[in-house]
Amino acid sequence: MRTNGIAFAIYCILAAFITYCCMYAFRKPFTAGMYEGLSLWGVDYKIVLIITQVMGYMLSKFIGIKVVSEMTPGRRGGSILLLIGISWLGLLAFGLLPYPYNFIALFLNGLPLGMIWGIVFSFLEGRRYTELLGAGLCTSFIVSSGFVKAVGKWLMDHHGVTE
Repeated sequence: MRTNGIAFAIYCILAAFITYCCMYAFRKPFTAGMYEGLSLWGVDYKIVLIITQVMGYMLSKFIGIKVVSEMTPGRRGGSILLLIGISWLGLLAFGLLPYPYNFIALFLNGLPLGMIWGIVFSFLEGRRYTELLGAGLCTSFIVSSGFVKAVGKWLMDHHGVTE
């Protein structure tokens, strides 16, 4: 069965874009909080939180070099769900643990998320329009980050959700 190349490319871009946008819902909303008056080791607490999460995310990128490259196609979807679930547990721990100890939970939140990009991109690579598909996936950074921060802010402002 032959498919229209452009239609298939659009479908792939949308699927990758939506998948990665959903991942951002587990990565960025906490940055909508201000954490005013909180610090750890003389550093603004929000900066500590961001650095801690990015350290987990960075370590995950190195782990992903081996794990994602050796992943079979049949394990990709389940792996995305597993990694998102682990990330969600990190966010849950962030909410349940008291300040200042909850920053550690954001390391655990970021750790699985760094591999999601590689897994999503592995669905796209090797196709006729790989560069176009990758560019579509990259646009999710811009849109998703702003969107999930806006949702986080809206929840705090209108629904009494605390940082």
